[in-house]
Amino acid sequence: RDWSAKLWSLESGLCIKTLDRTFEAYFSLDGMRILAQSEDGTLKLWSHKADFCFAELKAQDSAIFCAAFSPDSEVIATGGLRDGLVALWNGRTGEQLAAWQAEETSGVIAARVLHDKKTLYTTSWNGCLRCWDISEALS
Repeated sequence: RDWSAKLWSLESGLCIKTLDRTFEAYFSLDGMRILAQSEDGTLKLWSHKADFCFAELKAQDSAIFCAAFSPDSEVIATGGLRDGLVALWNGRTGEQLAAWQAEETSGVIAARVLHDKKTLYTTSWNGCLRCWDISEALS
């Protein structure tokens, strides 16, 4: 395994871009952005053609383990593996909008923003499912 993600052209079948040091990739639902999760716990926000990286999302002391775009692709939610840090980011610029510590310290392994953009769900290694009201953080 070389820890890279490859983007392929559906028309030609050729690889059009290799994102090095990539553990996982997330696509915005509008198809305009790609989040590439690096092995060092950072996320890089790429244009839809992956021709340039326009932001790097990095939690202060946390390795980002999971990420998800909101249904309208305007918000990115992330969760920290080691410390349970939950963060919200601007889906267009990569600017951090809010961050808080989940009560459990077992690490956040999944995050999803609902269509209303007021609700965030996170799950942790210990099986805990949390529902967060994020409306204030996004106003």
